[in-house]
Amino acid sequence: PDSGPWKIDLSDRTFHTIMSYCGNRPLRKLMFESYYGRASPTVDRLNRNVENIVEIIRRRFEFII
Repeated sequence: PDSGPWKIDLSDRTFHTIMSYCGNRPLRKLMFESYYGRASPTVDRLNRNVENIVEIIRRRFEFII
């Protein structure tokens, strides 16, 4: 479609294509912040990995004992 809205993923290929060829500076800024903020404990509170990592470490410790 010629008009949006569109959904794009944060894959490496998409990120590098947009950063290389997109003339829309605010979109590039949004893409940059989204790409590098993925699963960040301070930026992306919904998808952060801290709880998952703690759970993995806890289970590994239980497995050893």
